[in-house]
Amino acid sequence: ILITAPAGFELSEDDSTYSDSLTLEQVSGVVADTTLYVRLYSATQGTFGGNITHSSGGADTKDVAVSGEVAPPSTTVVLQDGLNGYAGTRDTYIFNTDPSTVRGSEVTFVQDYDSETVERRSLLLFDLSSIPAGATIISADFGFYVTAEGQGFKMHRMLNPWDETTASYASIGNRHFAADDVDAESGVDATWTGHDGQTGPFSLAIPATTIQDWVDGTMTNNGWLMIATDVTGGDGQQLASREATTQANRPRLTIQYSTSTLPNNEPNAPVLVQPLDAATGVGTSPTLEVTVSDTDEDQLSVSFYGRPKTSGAEDFTLVVLPDTQKYANTATPTYYDTFYAMTQWIVDQADDRNIVFVTHVGDIVEDNLDGGWVVADTAYDILDTAGVPYSVGFGNNDMTGSDTTLSETYFGVSRFSSESWYGGHYGSDNRNNYSLFSVGGMDFILINLDYEASAAALDWADALLKANSSRRAIVESHDQLNLDDSWYNQAVFNALKDNPNLFLLLSGHLSSATDGVAKRTDTGDNGQAIYSVLQDYQSYTNVNNGYLHIYRFSPADDKIYMTTYSPTLPGYNTAPDSTLEFAYAMPPDVAAYQLIGADTDVTSGTNASTSWMGLSDGTEYEWYVVVDDGTDTTTGPTWSFTTA
Repeated sequence: ILITAPAGFELSEDDSTYSDSLTLEQVSGVVADTTLYVRLYSATQGTFGGNITHSSGGADTKDVAVSGEVAPPSTTVVLQDGLNGYAGTRDTYIFNTDPSTVRGSEVTFVQDYDSETVERRSLLLFDLSSIPAGATIISADFGFYVTAEGQGFKMHRMLNPWDETTASYASIGNRHFAADDVDAESGVDATWTGHDGQTGPFSLAIPATTIQDWVDGTMTNNGWLMIATDVTGGDGQQLASREATTQANRPRLTIQYSTSTLPNNEPNAPVLVQPLDAATGVGTSPTLEVTVSDTDEDQLSVSFYGRPKTSGAEDFTLVVLPDTQKYANTATPTYYDTFYAMTQWIVDQADDRNIVFVTHVGDIVEDNLDGGWVVADTAYDILDTAGVPYSVGFGNNDMTGSDTTLSETYFGVSRFSSESWYGGHYGSDNRNNYSLFSVGGMDFILINLDYEASAAALDWADALLKANSSRRAIVESHDQLNLDDSWYNQAVFNALKDNPNLFLLLSGHLSSATDGVAKRTDTGDNGQAIYSVLQDYQSYTNVNNGYLHIYRFSPADDKIYMTTYSPTLPGYNTAPDSTLEFAYAMPPDVAAYQLIGADTDVTSGTNASTSWMGLSDGTEYEWYVVVDDGTDTTTGPTWSFTTA
């Protein structure tokens, strides 16, 4: 009996292996009683229906109707300190008659207005990192417990970060945070009208767009400024804070969201059909053939790429961390995970992208406090564990005055001295250091100079470049460019431009709400191009962006391709200058892969092929395919063969 499911449905005899159809065989004219399982399985949303047909020669076809709907799942999450391990609420209030008192640890937070000189304003924030990127927010509800009644409050989205452990009327300049489109938005996000004489639990609808903006990163989540309603003779209210003894009374944010689409499965890796890997005696116009498949049964496009095989260098990658100070800031602990995600992504991509070295342009931490350095240390421990070689530069935020004790404690000479790539340092600490690495027959030296490097340090760097003249030179110093591509500090360039091996200068230090890149090309004394690039995203509107600069060196193209990627948003930055390329000669020459041909609209589970015409006799070639299901791609392994 041949049993066939309609589009969108699949069948199984064991509830494990499913297919579009299956056959029940007869034995001596009898088909045994068999339990069949049916599932609706589609990456496309919508309503599905039809008949499961049962057919056999000489018998009437029998149908079983089936229907169903594929819809995105809806999830409700409740964010409240002490519930399911959540501890991401922050709340406090500021009182102008007691300006120096920090109230972030009190069991209530207050909104009250008696007069211009007697007022309390509150701050409230929920960590939203548990909501997945790409989620669509359906609704949001703020739950709170009134311990002392009042006339209500208005909520304004904060535009600036704050810290419940330090915020006070005095700490921000003897004033209140204001709804002035500078501290907080002037527009009201939500209003509670108050219930004078009533205490207990209440709730307030929050615009879904507010949470959506924060989750998408189109606006930084700095929480709300809460201002009491100005009612003549009215009282303000006290709300139970995250420190309230009764857990159920603490501030609560309930969010319902859905994923916009069902997840797409990448195509499966292609399976080689012909010619066999490492085959010899192959003709000069061979057919390249693979079997392709896709879990979602999508129609596939298969592209074939090939080139003569040589022993030349493959592409390799240098990753540069811009200023990470906001992610190692004790005032914003919710950003710590971004720092960790950046170095973890480097580890995860090390093989696929052939990452040979990692460096940092300085301002590793925000405030040169021990807590921030612990965060940075934890992030870099991820690279240490994986054996990814790296160096760090230092910025103005990585010291207090001239005190560099903490930077030396966490990223000093002792951290690097046993590493094979570490070349050494200038003076008694690691504020000026250099590293050595080699790849594809090329040797490199990378020097990290201190913020506002001294003349003596520049002389040291110049001597290093001359002593290592056979090595290709990259120099990092925190402060070199302005955002308009002009020089901020030209001293490094002036001191080192007579070295013919110098080709790349890296820096950070400056950024704006919309700009984190500057670049310029200058000519060294020996006629070579010296490229300078600034990378810093600390002032972006979405400050918690996690952007990395990825420098891919392509010897085959004689170019360096720079892209800007965030592993946390995730995605590539498409702002101006976020993608750059630089001409740079890198022997030995290697032929780039060329598109040989493509096979389109290939059914999952079948073969794709193309012919590679006009090859030379007695030559080794290598090739691979890219399988595309319209959403994701899978690149197969590299195979080779030698012609007769």
